[in-house]
Amino acid sequence: MKINTLFGCLFLVCSLTLTANNINIHAAMGGRIIKLSGLIFDLETHKPLTGATITSEGGKLLGTTDDRGYFTIDYEYLKKGEIIFRLKVEINGYACHLQAERWADLKEPIKSVYYFGLPKTEKNLQVYSRLVSTSNTSYSQVLKGFEDIQDELVFKEKMQMAKSGNKYPVILVDDNYYLVNKTGWIAIVSLDDYVLIDGDRNVPLSSLNDVVERSAIRSMTPVNSTSSAFAITTVQQ
Repeated sequence: MKINTLFGCLFLVCSLTLTANNINIHAAMGGRIIKLSGLIFDLETHKPLTGATITSEGGKLLGTTDDRGYFTIDYEYLKKGEIIFRLKVEINGYACHLQAERWADLKEPIKSVYYFGLPKTEKNLQVYSRLVSTSNTSYSQVLKGFEDIQDELVFKEKMQMAKSGNKYPVILVDDNYYLVNKTGWIAIVSLDDYVLIDGDRNVPLSSLNDVVERSAIRSMTPVNSTSSAFAITTVQQ
């Protein structure tokens, strides 16, 4: 009994010593633990994907989603200075996604939440990804944030439907008008407002669809002017 007790004490001391040494080596190398959590879901149905894997750039398995689509991993980053890494997200039947990150020289604690919406492989859709810095990476908090993500995705779907089959730069979504080009949108307060085109002519928003096509708008921005609410430049300029 005394021998077993002595062996157990020695084993405990050795384990604590090894752990302390690992921590010291980790700190000396400038290493940091990055706490990453998040949800991986079907882009179209917004339902969670079970068994999706998250691997490092070198192919090391970091984590797998549970039946809630939730994952949480401790990513050990051993280098000093900027934090540069890549994560690979994949599951059979869905598009694979490579997430590339370049962060500042952050200090612990480092906690972030990811939301990945994966389209099925046969769909010609882009992967959705969103990174949120937060001090709370619990499932309940991640799920709460997902409500906003769903609202955003639903709006994007409605926006895409409104753009389908036409070339208009002014479109209607849920009783609200938007000024739209190929890459973004701006909410419109009133169709009676004017837009300045290429710096030389003002056109009321109510008539813009008859003047320029959506694909021709290279840039657009709100402006603080008595004569115009927006300014756009076109590809012809």
